Amino acid sequence: MESDATMNERQCHPIGSLLLATAMVVLAGAEARAETAGDRGPLRGVYTDQRVDLPLDPARADAPNPRNPPAPVRIAPRNGGLDGVEGRVAPIEIVAAGGAADLVWDTTSGDLLERDQVVARKVAKADLPAAADRVALVRRVREMVQRAPRALRLVPEERVLRNGARLDVTVAGVAGRAVVMLVVAGDGTTTLVHPLRSDRPKAEGDVIVSLDAGPPFGTDQIVVVTAGRPLDEFVTSLRRLDRRRAAGEVLGLLDALEGEGVDVGTQSVVTQP
Repeated sequence: MESDATMNERQCHPIGSLLLATAMVVLAGAEARAETAGDRGPLRGVYTDQRVDLPLDPARADAPNPRNPPAPVRIAPRNGGLDGVEGRVAPIEIVAAGGAADLVWDTTSGDLLERDQVVARKVAKADLPAAADRVALVRRVREMVQRAPRALRLVPEERVLRNGARLDVTVAGVAGRAVVMLVVAGDGTTTLVHPLRSDRPKAEGDVIVSLDAGPPFGTDQIVVVTAGRPLDEFVTSLRRLDRRRAAGEVLGLLDALEGEGVDVGTQSVVTQP
């Protein structure tokens, strides 16, 4: 039960390797309701609104190009060669097997590794540009965190989750602020998990999102953006990108969004069978 001074927004929805279940609002005072194990409803997700599910145009506000060209992302092959791969947003540099690389792609299994950790499985050669954009996006997010950080609290604190494990992500101290949360998978797929259409435009207390680990397994980057001003256009653009390999487009959106009153938080989580 929360005190009269607080309100928590608790949500869960399905999103790729991290799964989230039905949204609920835990209200303060007499309207409060406690969450029990049987209080969670059926799984649901954030699905692209077909009314705005149109081709993205970098000249439009929904998918601007990054202000500064991203640094090249180095990809090395394993168990074979690799050529003919061109970057989408982030340029790609192919390096020799065993060389210094940001990503290593196993040509046989399709495993994609970053610092010896599998970030995505069964990745096709055609998907490597989106995976490279994800590396560029994470770099950019970490730069923004350095300038204007927003703390995230994860419970449990373990960063490796087994299939079916639950993770609560809390964004505290955001009353009166717009809060956006998305998850970027290792192959560059982006999923918007907050806000849903039923959510308030501004938080009335701590925002809590519960995630359940499940396939496809790999590494997910949780990214939270909060602002003292409305983020409606940003959210609309993310809905157009929802469940697409669109890390490069998100990079451009963040570049355009950054400014006074905007802060960013991020955490990475690994999911395993």
